[in-house]
Amino acid sequence: MRKKIWLLFFVVGILIPCFTYIYEGLEKRIITKLYELDTTSEVTKDIKIKQEIYIPGKIKKIGIMFKKISENNKGKIKISLTQGKIKKEKIIDISKIKSDVINEIKVNIFSIKKGYATLIIEGIEGEKGSSVSIYKSSDISLGVIEFNNQKENKGLIFEMEYLSINRTSLIQIIFMFLVVICYLYIYKLSKKINGNDKKIYLLTSIMIFFIINIKAPIISFNPEPYVETLTNFLFFGIKKSFWENLFIPDIGYLPLFQRIIGLIIIKVFRFNLKLTVYLMQNIGILIVSFMGSLFVLNNFKKYGEVLFRLCIALILSGSITLTSSVEIYYFFNFFYYGIVVLIYTSLLNFKNLKRKNYIFLIIFGFLINLSKSYFIVLVPILFLILLICHKKLIKREKIYMYILIISNIIQLLFIKFHTNGKGFLGSEIKYPNINNLLYNISQQFIFMFFPNITQAYNIGYINILFLFVWFFLFGLCIFFCIKLKNKESLISLSLIFMIIEVIFLNISTTGNFFRWNVEYKWMETTNIINMRHSLFIIISYINLIILLLYNSKFYYLQKIKNQKDRKYKKEIYKKFYILLSFILIIRFNSFDNNQARNQYPNSVKNEEAVSDWSKYYKFLDEENYLIPYEPFFMLSGGNINIYRGTSFEIKQVNLLVNDEFGRKINWIEKSSEQTELLHEVIFEKELYIKYLYAERLRANNNERLKIIGYNKKDEIVFELEQLNKKERLFIGFKNPKFLKVKKIKFFTLNNKQAYVKSGIYIGIIEKL
Repeated sequence: MRKKIWLLFFVVGILIPCFTYIYEGLEKRIITKLYELDTTSEVTKDIKIKQEIYIPGKIKKIGIMFKKISENNKGKIKISLTQGKIKKEKIIDISKIKSDVINEIKVNIFSIKKGYATLIIEGIEGEKGSSVSIYKSSDISLGVIEFNNQKENKGLIFEMEYLSINRTSLIQIIFMFLVVICYLYIYKLSKKINGNDKKIYLLTSIMIFFIINIKAPIISFNPEPYVETLTNFLFFGIKKSFWENLFIPDIGYLPLFQRIIGLIIIKVFRFNLKLTVYLMQNIGILIVSFMGSLFVLNNFKKYGEVLFRLCIALILSGSITLTSSVEIYYFFNFFYYGIVVLIYTSLLNFKNLKRKNYIFLIIFGFLINLSKSYFIVLVPILFLILLICHKKLIKREKIYMYILIISNIIQLLFIKFHTNGKGFLGSEIKYPNINNLLYNISQQFIFMFFPNITQAYNIGYINILFLFVWFFLFGLCIFFCIKLKNKESLISLSLIFMIIEVIFLNISTTGNFFRWNVEYKWMETTNIINMRHSLFIIISYINLIILLLYNSKFYYLQKIKNQKDRKYKKEIYKKFYILLSFILIIRFNSFDNNQARNQYPNSVKNEEAVSDWSKYYKFLDEENYLIPYEPFFMLSGGNINIYRGTSFEIKQVNLLVNDEFGRKINWIEKSSEQTELLHEVIFEKELYIKYLYAERLRANNNERLKIIGYNKKDEIVFELEQLNKKERLFIGFKNPKFLKVKKIKFFTLNNKQAYVKSGIYIGIIEKL
């Protein structure tokens, strides 16, 4: 039975979630962009429309968008897909065609292989006024229509789904194989937990590291720099001394531990910048994995069976994305997970700790608190514990708590000095009223059960109900503190206060930027926020559940004097913990990163990332550089002017940063202009273009592009090929010649006219 339970847990909690991520990378979709829509003439008898299209992988389905002329359409058309000697065709009754949507063509396409094929639509029966026409678009990147052998500068609107295995998918599959091996070994060791817990801890940490690699290649084996990773840790690590770096803030706070790790990689090992970012990201993820897996150690065996503790480790260590963005894993953010270490350290028996382990915990705790500003919420809690429980605390516990307080006071003074008492990015601090605080407490608690609430729910009922339940939990924590007076009850109450403090801090500092201060009505609105600033709250609730369950069990069992009954109840608790393991792993896997894929799609998939660090990292060594990076479309340039070009104008962009290094940073959000096609840009005067970055019409392309630059005499000055792989959505060009151009045009390498989205970014050198 035990083997079946462990197998089922693996399938439900690890295999299926990882498979969905791998399969999502295998399954791809291409659709014609809807630019300047038009329709062909009616497809009547003897009308033939064809278009050469590229088949990028194993086709799953293909569809075309039709336009009905009237409600009483009749007749038949034949649709065929030919590739060499292979021809697959289907005759379709026009009356069954749906207008203005993609109609799947159910033709046997199993034998169609990767490469070019011809899509043909022929009229068999039908008359004018009762047939159908086909939508066409100015997007010709997927092919050009031939209407009765006459080429048009338009493309059919069609959609194709296909399967394609690339390098990323293969590496994910390899990691999945390693996950299976780790899990099997963990299961084997779990049969004899005593003496094997450190091995289980090591294997759990490594397994979780592999799972994160499967779920988010962009932060692991295909890493792309994200905001401060590039603009702060990497840039200053190169430009300034080791000592100077230690005191450089990150948005006002001191990120000491991340800084030390980054400096060791940058200044001690001196790898190239491509490998440097790889190591920074992966060392960060490894540390997250090891911090979150602590719960599987025997030190915590009284809180549940090994499977339950493994479940908690999987949830807390980052193998399941608890927030709505993968940015929590990026190098400068990974120490949010340090709160897991502090919570579990507080549960240890300090009296029995070896001296070297105790010293390590003190040093590690000190560094954790000096690495993220959010740890300052611990200060009032620690002071209260020292004040109320001073006589019960042993010397080691007092020293440890004083060290945590001192480190947080240092962080507070550092923040005060570097922000002048302002909030996030210089905003005014806005303290919440009681009503606002209670509302956000309710919303964060609801998230643990309903990550997303729609208007279909009774919002007022849910808001009020969960606030009452929250107060019940608060009361339960106080009850156990009074009745049991144990460490678990004290930490439970501390977690409640930490949740309140984090919500208070979020509203006060980041509220205007991250929706903590939005207008609300208890009866009508919901405002569930689970960005990185909610991680402390989510982790606190998970551990609160663990400790309340332990206290409930402890309180109940101590009342049972009969040993037989006591043993029976313990067996029931074991089964309950197994059931709870499945409930928790299903709940958190079901909503694993679901918002991140929609919120920041380019921060999840490498093919859609604005950055291509493997190609752009060398630019940072040059005197004049321009590099795009995540999220959205951020640009960092050195000694260069940044311009934005559209089909009708080119203008200099506004900057967020313009510092003493000649560095210029700006953050660009998508605009409606990017729905336009762009083939040609004409400048007011000849310019020295060194860098150009553009967004193609889609990802998963089959051809690379080039730019042709012309001088004022309309002579070709240069041809620049895109630096990236052909599949990429965001592409870049570099001009090594510094020749002036009056205009540029986009083409494929085969000299076919090509388009990108309006809104290209250009790095221009005004003077050589």
